Amino acid sequence: MIGKPKHKKPKGKKRDSDNRTAASAHSESNNETRESNQKPTPHWHRQFSRTCLFVCYFGKSLRNPDNLPSYLIFAATVALAIFAYNAWIEATHGTDALQTQLNILRDEQRPWIEVADAIPQASLRFSDAGMPGTTIRLTITNVGKAPALNVNFVYVLTLLRTDETEKTQCKSQINFFVTLFPSRSEIEDISAGADKNELNQIKSVDGKKMIFPHVVGCVSYRINGDKTWHHSPFDFEIQHWVMRTPNDDCSHAQCLSNRIRKWIYADEQDIPATEIALAVSFNQSGFGPD
Repeated sequence: MIGKPKHKKPKGKKRDSDNRTAASAHSESNNETRESNQKPTPHWHRQFSRTCLFVCYFGKSLRNPDNLPSYLIFAATVALAIFAYNAWIEATHGTDALQTQLNILRDEQRPWIEVADAIPQASLRFSDAGMPGTTIRLTITNVGKAPALNVNFVYVLTLLRTDETEKTQCKSQINFFVTLFPSRSEIEDISAGADKNELNQIKSVDGKKMIFPHVVGCVSYRINGDKTWHHSPFDFEIQHWVMRTPNDDCSHAQCLSNRIRKWIYADEQDIPATEIALAVSFNQSGFGPD
């Protein structure tokens, strides 16, 4: 029995299929390469495209006569808001300027207290424990244009002066009240001594303790019709100055042109009043009269 011959597939078709597969793989590879080499769209380009679309849409909408009343109302509302904002700014500036003028006028007509002078009245004495003490004369003057009511003051002799010392004194008050009229002065002699605890906190150098005594205080007073307490702090450093050469025209310690400063140490001999100078110290934190 003669069988049917086997059908053989032509070899050319197989090669064509393999070629198509290879071409497809090569094309996909090229596409992936192009996608990997393609840079992302910059942010400004995307933003510019959105802006162009919005402008085109807005221009098209504006050309429609039915939308014109809505745009006119919107423009009028924006213009009114800008006008109201500018008017508010001008009114605010005017109010601030008026308030500044009122404050200046009030300050010119109110009392102002200052400690105009401080003069040593006794020597700087040292106790057996080395604590210094002295007496000074303060001149408290009203340099304002209205009476100062309930004028009182407190003070302390400190060896550890800080910017907070004046603030602490201004928080205290005593039961001594006097009315001080404009251009009038009140002279007070005050005696003060240092605290032993402060002296113990100072370190010794070569067996000696260098000290910088300060007389710190505050004058408190009120203004007529104002319940607020106003303050004038003061701070005087006690310094030791000795004369270089004898000079009758410059014999007091306040005349420093003929004198040289010496440091003050605890446990030393008393310093006479003629060798004491009271130097004004300024608060570095900006705290001052109010």
